Amino acid sequence: MRKLLDWLFPKEKDFFGMLRNQASIVLKGINTFYCFMAQPSTQFAENVSLIEKEADRARRMLIDDLNRTYITPIEREDIFALSRSVDDILDFAKSAVEEFQIYKLETNADLKVLADQLQNGVKHLFDAIELLKEHPNISIENCSMAKDCIDDLEDLYYRALATLADSSNFSYMFKMREIYRHCYHIGQAIDDSANIILGIIVKIT
Repeated sequence: MRKLLDWLFPKEKDFFGMLRNQASIVLKGINTFYCFMAQPSTQFAENVSLIEKEADRARRMLIDDLNRTYITPIEREDIFALSRSVDDILDFAKSAVEEFQIYKLETNADLKVLADQLQNGVKHLFDAIELLKEHPNISIENCSMAKDCIDDLEDLYYRALATLADSSNFSYMFKMREIYRHCYHIGQAIDDSANIILGIIVKIT
C-alpha cells in the first residue's frame, strides 16, 4: 500500500537544493583552479580533476531525478540548462589546468588576475543560485554582479592577449593563448548561467 501511495503521490524532489549543491562544488573547484593558477602544483591540479568528477556525479544525480520526476518547481528545460551551464564552468577549468601542465607553462600576472576574476564571478553565481527560491530579487542582484565580473574579465582577457602578442617567443605565445581562451570560455559559461537564472526568475515571479 505504501509503495502504491509513493507511486501515486511521489515526493517532490528538491531541485533547488540539488542545483545549489552542484554550484557549491563548482565554487570549490574554481577556488582550487585559482590556487593552481596563482601557484601551479600537481596537488592543485589533481584536486581540480577530482572536484570536476564530483561535480559530474552531482549533475548525473540531478538529471536522473529529473528524468523520473513529472512535477518540478521550475521548468524541466531550465533545470537541465542551468545544470549543464554550471557544469561547463569546471569542464573548461579542468581543460585549462591539463593543457597548462602539458605545455609546461609558468603562471604570470595576467593569468592570476583572470583566475581571480573568475573566482569572483562564480561566487556571485553561487549566491544567485542559493537565493533563487526564497529571495529572487537578491538573486537578480547577484546575477548582475556575476555578469559585471565577466564584462571586466573580457577587458582583462583582451589586454592579456595584447601583452602576449608582444612576446618574441611564438611557441609560448600560442600555448598561453589557449589557456587564456579557456578562461574566457569559463567566463562565458558563468554569463550563460546568470542569464538562465534571470530567465527563470522572470517565469516564477
